[in-house]
Amino acid sequence: MFIILTSKTNEYNAFPEEGLTVMKSFEYYFYNQKKAVFSIARVDSDKARVSIVDEGDKSSNNSIPVKFFEAFDSLGSAEKELAHLTQSEVMDVSLRPVTLV
Repeated sequence: MFIILTSKTNEYNAFPEEGLTVMKSFEYYFYNQKKAVFSIARVDSDKARVSIVDEGDKSSNNSIPVKFFEAFDSLGSAEKELAHLTQSEVMDVSLRPVTLV
């Protein structure tokens, strides 16, 4: 099972906790401005959680179980979901791969 984590620029960051492995990440650009980072993570444990940290208040940390995230059967199906973000003939939008370290 795979989930998509979203971090919105200047708003909040999503961090995988134990039981999640990030497989791919993409930066989302809207008219050449980075708006978000999407990471596709493999769920290795049904007890896995995601930390959401508010950019304005670093002490605000919510730990959310993966059961509240949309689940995908494969890495490819999660990538297809993200590809819908860039299917526009009238807006300048793009997903740019991020090299994982």
